[in-house]
Amino acid sequence: MGQQSVWDICRCGKPTAKRMNNRFCSDYCELFEESGASLVKGRYPRIPVACNLCGTETNATLGEGYVRHFCSHACKKQVLLAPIKRPLMNYYLLFSLKKHGGWLNAEAFNNRLAIYGQTGNTARWANFLARWGRYGIVEIRQEGHAPKEYRFNPNIKTPVGRIIVQKGA
Repeated sequence: MGQQSVWDICRCGKPTAKRMNNRFCSDYCELFEESGASLVKGRYPRIPVACNLCGTETNATLGEGYVRHFCSHACKKQVLLAPIKRPLMNYYLLFSLKKHGGWLNAEAFNNRLAIYGQTGNTARWANFLARWGRYGIVEIRQEGHAPKEYRFNPNIKTPVGRIIVQKGA
């Protein structure tokens, strides 16, 4: 018996798959809501987004669907070529954790990272998170016998792409 997809409608009128725990059809619509932007003359505006490597500001538009994480192909290539095992997966792991802002257990990453096409299990995510915990990038807590919980260190203001490139070296 396969998993049945349940469709809902995003704020912009396009369908979104609830099975991925996503209320939005695209990264842009999520950014639109998070930023508190409003329609300009009945149109969705360009929303400024900082590059996750160099910090240069780019604009996200509704038509893109996917908000660019980097200002250029050169910035993305630096992250992809970082001398670290699975740099893009590590990027999305830290990006998702930073974006969430709160505490998550490793099981919650299965749902969050599926949106970015990253698959794994709780042991895999826990191992990667423990590595970033040793660097001080991720904070780890465990209360009693409950599973460990993780969050991006709120004192770190460095863009996630730069962290991947610097720590991979």
